[in-house]
Amino acid sequence: MDKNEFEGKWQQIRSQSKIWWSRLTDSDLNRVDEAEVKFFEYVSILQLKYALDRQVAKDEIYRHVMEYETSLKPIKVAAGYFLQVHENYSRLLQQFVPVKVSRSANAGNIDERSEGGSNEQRCI
Repeated sequence: MDKNEFEGKWQQIRSQSKIWWSRLTDSDLNRVDEAEVKFFEYVSILQLKYALDRQVAKDEIYRHVMEYETSLKPIKVAAGYFLQVHENYSRLLQQFVPVKVSRSANAGNIDERSEGGSNEQRCI
């Protein structure tokens, strides 16, 4: 993972950091927030707290991010399926529901089709 990719995913990484690395503190994460190059600061902190080689720290960051993103894929797929079903349902519902109900003194409740220019009326 390079510094640009890290910067783009920083909020995601920050939210999981204390889960992945129990020795990290809020103070450590705030230091990374304030750093000019967040990636280098984060790697340096991991090196100090866990006595890791620089490349091992980078590899571990990448591994954690990939595992986290992979764990989200089923959620994203399910959410996409839900949205597709919802859109299909909404389109189907619009075929039957775009009516406005008005009261008529003589006929009780009347609904009038508001789309398609039809003046069809039906007692309900």
